[in-house]
Amino acid sequence: MRRVILNDDANYSFAYELGDKFKQGGFSSEELFGARIGKVLGTQVDSVFWNVGHYSLKYPTKLKDFPVQNVYKPMIDGGLDPLELICRYCHKHSLEFFASYRMNDCHDVYISEEEVIPYKKAHPELLLGEGKASFAAEEQVFPSISLQFCYHLAFNYALEAVRNHIFSAIQEVCQNYELDGLELDFMRFPMFFKSNYNSHPATDEETEIMTGFLQRIRLLLDEVSTARGRPFLLGVNVPPTIETSRYVGLDIEQWLRDDLIDIVAPQSAYSPLSSSVEPFVKLAHQYNVPIYPRCVGGWAAMGSGLLALAWRAAAMAFWNQGVDGMYLFNLGDIEGYPAEALREIGDRKILARLDKCYGIEFNKLAKQFAHIGIPAELPLNLNNTKHVLHLVMGDDIQSASAEGKLLPPQLRLKISGALAKDKISFKLNGHALADGTLAEEWLTYIVEPSLLKMGVNELRVDNNSVNSGVLERVELWLRYSGQ
Repeated sequence: MRRVILNDDANYSFAYELGDKFKQGGFSSEELFGARIGKVLGTQVDSVFWNVGHYSLKYPTKLKDFPVQNVYKPMIDGGLDPLELICRYCHKHSLEFFASYRMNDCHDVYISEEEVIPYKKAHPELLLGEGKASFAAEEQVFPSISLQFCYHLAFNYALEAVRNHIFSAIQEVCQNYELDGLELDFMRFPMFFKSNYNSHPATDEETEIMTGFLQRIRLLLDEVSTARGRPFLLGVNVPPTIETSRYVGLDIEQWLRDDLIDIVAPQSAYSPLSSSVEPFVKLAHQYNVPIYPRCVGGWAAMGSGLLALAWRAAAMAFWNQGVDGMYLFNLGDIEGYPAEALREIGDRKILARLDKCYGIEFNKLAKQFAHIGIPAELPLNLNNTKHVLHLVMGDDIQSASAEGKLLPPQLRLKISGALAKDKISFKLNGHALADGTLAEEWLTYIVEPSLLKMGVNELRVDNNSVNSGVLERVELWLRYSGQ
């Protein structure tokens, strides 16, 4: 059973946790990877998807056009193979292990021109930006808010030379390591064709090209599987909806119909509570393929105790949509996240009667996800506004209330600036909220459980004042007796 997948950035393992000690060498694999992956042992994490790189790699490659990532060079120069060691470590501790390949990582737009890999410099014609501007991507060349700034160094997958280049790295990894599977990470970063670069949907021809590339990779994995006498799974990390996936040229429905993929992980960037994965679930389950949405509680404030409640809420909202487990990405320092959440979010029954804090997204979309992301509904300017917000809730609070286990739910609204309470009103699923208390910018309502429902709840805001504040946060606190 695969309850929680941890996609590990793999730079954090060393750059953030071992630092200079790693560069000095002399570590066993237990010390090296126990410092990172060891922290999830005994939790609900059953699978590790380890980022092996993209334009540079994290193992001793024999491919001349792929340099080794700088943070791994001391280890590799010393004769060690990080990918082999982490694979062995995970299998020793009964963790499923996938290599995760980033399909078009563009972090190099933020580094100096000297650090851009020679292959891209030698072949600007293979890039979406075609090398028409400096590799350094100064902001006066590309405004920092533009998609073209983010993606001018991305590879153009319409070109056969690009697909051959990427395939060579995938082939090397799959044929030389004892992997349980391969993940294609299309969310680092989700642009592959000129149409998107020019702010248009991927064409049918571009979409067919990517499907053909998936078929080529699937054939490779099947050949490796036959040679080894055991399954070799293929997972994909894709944009948050079927439609946004298709927008960038990823035809998930065709991939499922052609039996190309074994795991689908829709990633909502940083907006989990606004994400509806039910269409993905319905589609994938027709083909017996499991869905693992990205779960992140980071939408909530990092205040004491709140983050764990937010993780629970994000997970429960997904479980209510019929998913098969959770997917964690880019945790950074695992110790900076609530350890208890890693022992809870992979089991709906455990979550059912645990305290939670649901909310409405207020994170701004990172610019590289602007074309496929889900815009945050907050903050909302309240000046003379009529607006409907959407609050997703996954708990069966009607049953909990009937059992006497639910404490009175609280709906908390953070409003900065002036607030004329006599000119503003809030309705929850069509029912007016009354008797709210205001303290330090937080307007709190005690909510009757009967007003709430599993799934999407509508919060309507009506304000007739032109001198009002800004609605910054909406939180629904659920607490249960006996905790």
